[in-house]
Amino acid sequence: MATLSLATLISKVDPLTDKNWYKWKNQIMMIFRMDGSAALITGTEPRPNDRTEAAKWDRRDSTALGLIWASTHADFHFLVEEETSGSACFAKLKTKFETTSFARRVELRKRFYSVEHDPSKPIDIYIQQILDAKGQLVAIGHKIEDVEVKDVILMNLHSSYETVKLSLLTQPTEPSLDVIRSILNSSSPIIDAPFAIKSEPTDTALATKFRKKDSHRTHSTACRRNDTGSNGHGHSKSVEGILDDKGFRWGDVTGDNCHRCGREGHIAALCVADMPPDIKSRILSESPTKNERSSYVRSSLTGRSRSPPSPPRCVSFHANSRSPSPAESYYDSS
Repeated sequence: MATLSLATLISKVDPLTDKNWYKWKNQIMMIFRMDGSAALITGTEPRPNDRTEAAKWDRRDSTALGLIWASTHADFHFLVEEETSGSACFAKLKTKFETTSFARRVELRKRFYSVEHDPSKPIDIYIQQILDAKGQLVAIGHKIEDVEVKDVILMNLHSSYETVKLSLLTQPTEPSLDVIRSILNSSSPIIDAPFAIKSEPTDTALATKFRKKDSHRTHSTACRRNDTGSNGHGHSKSVEGILDDKGFRWGDVTGDNCHRCGREGHIAALCVADMPPDIKSRILSESPTKNERSSYVRSSLTGRSRSPPSPPRCVSFHANSRSPSPAESYYDSS
C-alpha cells in the first residue's frame, strides 16, 4: 500500500487518548487489516527465522509502529516514543488500557451511563457512542447485556423523541435492541425535519430582549418612568446576544442562525436546545421593560414593523370639565 494512502487513512483515525482506546483500536485495526499487518500487530504472526523473511517482517513492524505513533494524541506520545517494535508497542497499549481496576471500571461505567444525545446530529452517532462505551467495559472484562444498552439509549434520549420513547416503552412485548435502533432511525428524519428550516420570519421574546433601544427624551418626570433607552442597570442591551462557553450566541438576531440558541439549521420558534443555567440566570435578572413587552406583543399580533417603540404619551381624563389632578393621569403605552 502506498505511503500516501496510509497517510490518508491514518488521518481518519481519532487520535488515541486515555478515553477512547476501544474506538481507536477498532479504527487502527481496520488499517492494519488493509495493510496486511493485522496478524503481525496482534502477535499471531511471529517473526520468521529466515533472514530474508525476517527483514520483510521487520519493515512491516516498523511501519506499524509509525502508524501507531501518528494516530496517537500528542499528549500521549510518551507511551509510544521509546518503543522500537510495532507489535510490542500495541501489546503494551493493550495491557495499559484493558487491564481492569476498580477506578477504571467506575470511570467507564459513568461514561456509559452519561452519553448525551445531541438531536442536531444523526441518532446513529448517539447510539454508537453508547456502544463504544459498552465496548470499553467489555474490553476490561465486564459484560454488558443488551437490556442495559437499551435502557441507556432510552434514558438519555433528547426530549424531542419523547413520543417515540413512550411508544417503545408501552409495547406489549419488550422490543429488541435491533428493533429499537431501527425505530429510532426511521423516526429521526421526521423528528429532525423542523431543524432544516433556515428562515426566521419573526423575532421571539428572547430576541426582543436583546434588541438595541433608542433613548427617548421625555417631557415629564412621570413619562420618564417608561423610558426605553435603558435596561435599568445602566448599560445597553446587546443586539449580538450572550456568548456561552461553547461559542453560541443566545439571543443574537443579527445572523441567519437560530435567534434563540445561535445554532444553525432551525428557527427560534422550533428551538428545543437546553439553555445553560448561567445564560438563563442572566436573562431572568434583566427583565424587559414595560414598553419592550408591549412592543413585542403588538408586533407579534399585528405584524407591524419591529422598529423601536415611540415614547409613551401622557393622557389625562377630564371629569366635569375641571383640570385633571395627578391622580387622574395614566400612561398610555400604545
